[in-house]
Amino acid sequence: MPNVRSCLVSFTDSEGIEHSIRVPAESLYEAAVEAMAAFRRGAFAEMTFGQATQLRIRVRAPEEEHVVTVGKVMSWLDRIGSPHEQVKKSRLRERLRK
Repeated sequence: MPNVRSCLVSFTDSEGIEHSIRVPAESLYEAAVEAMAAFRRGAFAEMTFGQATQLRIRVRAPEEEHVVTVGKVMSWLDRIGSPHEQVKKSRLRERLRK
């Protein structure tokens, strides 16, 4: 059974303002993609996340925090994995296109 956890994902914009959103996810990279898609559906519809943009991901229960660049997330999406992982990555790529 998947271990979906609540994740708070944040980034700092070019003006130094931190923005965050809470998303459910099974993995660090899934949380990053879901958050980027959610930011783009909201107030940041026209925003382009640069490859070096850092996403801070705080996971609940137990509490964890990770920092990953958008470039690493996009590289992960492009890598070949198991059939199950490829289905998930395909769904996540589609989320970014919406």
